[in-house]
Order: sequence, then C-alpha cells, then structure tokens
Amino acid sequence: MKLPWFSQGRKVINIVFTDYALRVVEAKTTPPFAVTRWTERELPPETIKGGIIYDSQTLLFILEEIVADWGLKHRPVQFLVPDQYAIVRRLSIPKDVKEDELHSYIFLEIGTSIHLPFENPAFDVIPLGEKEKKQEALLFASREDIVASYANLLEEAKLKPLTADMSILALYRLFLYSKVIDGNGHYMMLQLDRHLLTVSIFHGYQPVFMRPIPVEWNQVEEKEVNHWSLPLEDLYNEIERVINFYRYSLFHGDVDITCFLLSGDYPVLDVFGEALKERWGKEVFKVPEQHFMDRDNEPIPSSMELAIGLALKEVLK
Repeated sequence: MKLPWFSQGRKVINIVFTDYALRVVEAKTTPPFAVTRWTERELPPETIKGGIIYDSQTLLFILEEIVADWGLKHRPVQFLVPDQYAIVRRLSIPKDVKEDELHSYIFLEIGTSIHLPFENPAFDVIPLGEKEKKQEALLFASREDIVASYANLLEEAKLKPLTADMSILALYRLFLYSKVIDGNGHYMMLQLDRHLLTVSIFHGYQPVFMRPIPVEWNQVEEKEVNHWSLPLEDLYNEIERVINFYRYSLFHGDVDITCFLLSGDYPVLDVFGEALKERWGKEVFKVPEQHFMDRDNEPIPSSMELAIGLALKEVLK
C-alpha cells in the first residue's frame, strides 16, 4: 500500500515491528543483492500488543536511537502491517471497470458488495486479468488507523514512510529469491512466531489464502520439547482445516498442497517442521542457513527473514 505523503528518494530502510521486537535492515538492491546493515531490538512487554502500539514513547525512543546510530534522518522507510489486521482477497470485478478505475470502484463497493472485518481500510488492488466474462483482482487491505499509527511514529522519528507491505508477500519473495521454490506449485506458507501463526497459500506467484491464528504458549526451556506438543495439536487441526478448505471448497478436490514453507522465531521451529512432515507426508522447506551474510561475512539470523524479504521488494517487483 503506497502512502500518499511520500515522494521517492534515497535508499529505502526496511522495518518490521512485532509484539516483542523491532527489526531493521538496510540493503543494496542493485545486483548482487546484499544486506549492508541490520539490527534487532527487543521491546519491553506490551509496547506493542496484538499489533497495536500501546507505548508509543518507548517505541519512538528505540527508533530514534537507531536513526541516530545509523544516520537515517529523512531516509525513506517501508514497513509491514500487523498480520492480525491484514486481508488478502480475490475479487471478481465487472468487465467494464477500467484498470485505472479499479481503486475508485473498490472504494465505493467496500461496505456494500465487498465486506471487510474493519471500517475505513487502507487498501491496494492488483488486476489479474479476465476469467469467465469477469475480470479478477487481488485486494490487499488493512485497518487504516493501524497503518497510520506506524506511519506517524516513523515520521516522528524523522523517517519518511513509503510503503506498508504484508508479511506473507515479504516472506514469499524471500523463498523465491532463495530458489527454494519456483512459483508453480501450491505452497502453504507457515510463519510461526511467539504469539501468532500466519497461514497463507500461494499459487502462480499470487496469494490465494491468508489467515492469522493467535497462539498462546507456556514458556518452557527448549530442552523440554515435549511440553510444546499439546498446544501444537490445536495448530495442526487449524492447518488441517485450511488444507481441506483449499482442496475441496476452492478447487473441488482437484489439487493438493505441494509442500510447506516454514519460517518464524518459534523457539523449536524444527520440531514443528518435523511434525508437519510426519503428519502430512510433505516436504518442509526453510530458507537455507547462512544464505544471507552481513558485511563481516557472518550469517544473519533467521529472525531477520521478514525484514530481508521486505528489502527484496526493490528486487523482485
């Protein structure tokens, strides 16, 4: 989603906000792509909760510290909207609506023929071409007040907000760039973090489905792996429901999931991946370790994957 108050300028900074961390990446986007700087800062509890900023002053202080350390004043920034307030929907549009009228058409239809779980959305739309005497389009939407709260905070930190993107798009770019997939399969992408599982399905380089699922964990030591098995069962059931919906409701049993694409900072993500493979008999792929290195030739941690995928927006357009 383009933000209206920005004009294109210098090298873009990429920022990912979560409920517990702030992650920032600067990258060289001309070939060969390279991460030039990155940082990860833990947030005090409830600075952000459920994607909503509750302590803007603390968050602003941390941002201003990074801006000062890196000399980022007035640099353009792109950021991710919280998954809890992100919507992806495929729409059928009357054939006589011209491409340059799509945005206006959808604006007028929201609340009448197009129903979203929030009012006053910020949205973008991408035409997909004609199908069965209609034209199809992809709608990306988020709560406007949520997007504005992050954009305003970035402006307070003397940054220039450029684009609000979605995590599933950033992560999909990362898998494409890493050559883990080729885009032709039916890929279920699972992003498992400390408080959220975001399930999405991509086919033909386009998102077909997205659903964020809240997660509540009891914190345990990583060595106590068995303690994690009980709450995971609920997630497996949710994943099963999504797979069945995709196979039978959307494709009438004619297709199946090709493989799983796994990411996130869940403490024992590999255990989750092994269970997926055992349960569904499908390959589980992650971005290869040490695929992205910093300027000192040190591997960048997997927790930075979303921020790197966001930076790839300038590479894979």
